[in-house]
Amino acid sequence: MAAFSDLCVTISQPGTYTLTFTVADQGGTDSDYDSALMVDAVELPSACVASPVRLTDTSGANVEVKSGGVVLSPHFNRQPASSDDGSVITFVSNANLTGDNPNAVEQVFTFASNVYRRLTSFASGTVGRPSITRNGRFVAFASNAPTAGNPDGNSEIYRYDAVTSTLTQVTSTTGCTNGAPSISDDAAGNSIFFETTCNLAGANSNGNREIARWTGGSTFHVTVGSPGSCTSHSPFAAWGTPTTAVFVSTCGFTGAANADGNAEVFRWVAASSPGTYTRITTTTAPAASDAPSITADGAFVSFVSNANLAASNADGSFEVFRWQSSNSSFVQATNDASGLVAYTSARIGGSNGNLIATERLSLLSGTFETSLLTVGGGESVLLTSSDFTLPALAAGASPPAVVFQSSADLRGENPDRNLEIWASDSSVGRVRTYTRSLPPLAILECAGYSQVCECRTPRTTSDDLVVSDPGTVGSLVVSLVVTHTYVGDLIFRLTHVESNITVTLLHRPGVPDPNPSAECGCSNDNLNVVFDATAATAAEMQCPGPPAINGRSRPSTPLSTFAGAPLAGTWRLTAVDMAGQDTGSISSWGMTVTVQ
Repeated sequence: MAAFSDLCVTISQPGTYTLTFTVADQGGTDSDYDSALMVDAVELPSACVASPVRLTDTSGANVEVKSGGVVLSPHFNRQPASSDDGSVITFVSNANLTGDNPNAVEQVFTFASNVYRRLTSFASGTVGRPSITRNGRFVAFASNAPTAGNPDGNSEIYRYDAVTSTLTQVTSTTGCTNGAPSISDDAAGNSIFFETTCNLAGANSNGNREIARWTGGSTFHVTVGSPGSCTSHSPFAAWGTPTTAVFVSTCGFTGAANADGNAEVFRWVAASSPGTYTRITTTTAPAASDAPSITADGAFVSFVSNANLAASNADGSFEVFRWQSSNSSFVQATNDASGLVAYTSARIGGSNGNLIATERLSLLSGTFETSLLTVGGGESVLLTSSDFTLPALAAGASPPAVVFQSSADLRGENPDRNLEIWASDSSVGRVRTYTRSLPPLAILECAGYSQVCECRTPRTTSDDLVVSDPGTVGSLVVSLVVTHTYVGDLIFRLTHVESNITVTLLHRPGVPDPNPSAECGCSNDNLNVVFDATAATAAEMQCPGPPAINGRSRPSTPLSTFAGAPLAGTWRLTAVDMAGQDTGSISSWGMTVTVQ
């Protein structure tokens, strides 16, 4: 029997439609079996969305004999977090993904360049949901695993540096708990917000659940809330502004009172203790707000609430809201009028806070839906699952993507219903971007020519990009920014040195090859181009300028020549100026590779 195929049809006009299916029997030699069609899961989504792609593929369980009994540990993969561009995914798993976790111990893994990497080597214990920096270098998480630095198995905060392969224990406490870390883009990875009941820096003697910020070494800043019975939770750091985070609290703070002790969303700027607090929501019971997140620049905050914050939630259902810091205004991003849906998670991103990954619970069926929401532009449902999906947003991916956990048998690929990590787009965890910003690099002029537009003694300018990531090339695009008068003089090539594979990106636009009459070609200046095999127009057919060649264009020879080549190695860009008089330089170049 053939496998199921997904089909989504866009209907642009409202009305009544009849869905008709037809099966054509092959006849002839298949007289013992007639063709058949099975139709399953007919839905009416708000938009056609690509089927989710599974990032982990595990099955079964680990069975051990311990203390005279049999211990069964089903394999799972859960609690994903994503770098902004979706190139690095981190998650918790007890599966043997890298061949060195045979005892089904919870570990922290990453998935990047289509390769799994285990970050921890715990012998026992549990791990909380990890957090990752925007560029994917640092991962923060909480664990109660007993180690040399944590012999009592207390719940402590850790940070892993993927560049140096170094695991740092951030907290070292006893008789209290630390959890729910959120890390921001401090260059050294030294800005982590987290929940704590510990008396860090002597600032939490009453053992309240407070929010702390670690800034390297033994330096901590801790929220000081009142009264003594109040609690704070769910910190979320702004990637691009390391001193800033949002959280939920029943406390009041200096400059941000909360007399009735309702659960409110606060913003905390913690450059020092006690920091500056902003109360974002002002509600009274039974209204409550939860699950806050903040954009990288700190300008927008999303959260779920059943309050009537934007005068459009009179029914008191849990909806997604967005707050804008510049004018302290609210937008209600969702509005389900049925009263049968409650939103449970909202992760915001995008340059203007317009993208939100959501999770919502159907109060009728008890199932969860994961969606990608565009504020003011609708919501695309990605899946329906019987359990929490804990979505993470890769707003900088192309297209923007959502990463989530699910035990659903999506696309018939998970019949054992293991808890797996999925993504809404196949590029997630498989696309890596590498860039070179140059001083700029001067392009060497022709050393000798008989005619101004035909060099007899060309010189080569080159720049190397060294990649250490594993995997093989599936496809790639190349970006190039050049300041140069008369781009018809220029030839650019890209070479993977170790494989001795070369592709010509640009060959003198407007100049024939060979060039017996010494034509000069495109007379306009500058390049700001992305060489992409799928582009509609060839680079050498353009010369509008300036820049003479701008945007996505096809290269002179196919980039598919690199398919199957190792990603690791030296990638060399070479430039040749084939004419005299006009000069210029390379400002930057790079490549975005889909790893297979």
